[in-house]
Amino acid sequence: WRLFPAQELLADQPGKTAPAKFIAAARTDDGSAAVLYLPENEKLALSADAVAKFSKAEWFDPRTGARTPTNPAQKMSVPGAGDWALVLQR
Repeated sequence: WRLFPAQELLADQPGKTAPAKFIAAARTDDGSAAVLYLPENEKLALSADAVAKFSKAEWFDPRTGARTPTNPAQKMSVPGAGDWALVLQR
């Protein structure tokens, strides 16, 4: 995969006011997949365009490798404490 920065996937960036909460967002060059990394237990606000483009989503726990399927939505909450990654696919 070749990932490119994709901050446009976010409706709100909490890292603007608190750098430790910066959500990193990247997408593939063809737009078929995206990954968002949340360094803290945060709520995530996706753009309406991101929700429309991606039909599959799963939370990835980098501490355990566990994956939790979910549905893409404009307002999302991580499934537990700590840092998480959200993987989006078409």
